[in-house]
Amino acid sequence: HSATSSGCLWELVPVSCMAASPESHASANGHQIKQLTIAELKAYNGVEGQPVYLSVRGQVFDVSTARDFYGPGGSYEVFAGKECARALALMKLDVESCTDDLSGLTDRQVQTLQDWIRKFIRKYPVVGQVIQS
Repeated sequence: HSATSSGCLWELVPVSCMAASPESHASANGHQIKQLTIAELKAYNGVEGQPVYLSVRGQVFDVSTARDFYGPGGSYEVFAGKECARALALMKLDVESCTDDLSGLTDRQVQTLQDWIRKFIRKYPVVGQVIQS
């Protein structure tokens, strides 16, 4: 089935693994959950000492501990301050792919995204979620 099927993406990584409900405003790892719009997320790009955040499927991870990779000048700096689900699924490092649009992905690409989500959950705290502006 395709990535756009209802619930398909989260069959392997349940939403409950990502963060607490928005009502609680605190994740399981004790960090305060911020509610950020896409525009607000852009400020967390590591420039001028800012933390480095990125979003995957609306869950915001603080990747500041890997600033060398995700911060200014890093190999993955294109992801800083952006929603990057599609880019991760496609293994692309371009701004155009930094979106939550998963339409047309193959099962293999969805699996690649799942692998990235697992990596982020293991390595980085969930500090927020993207909300509609």
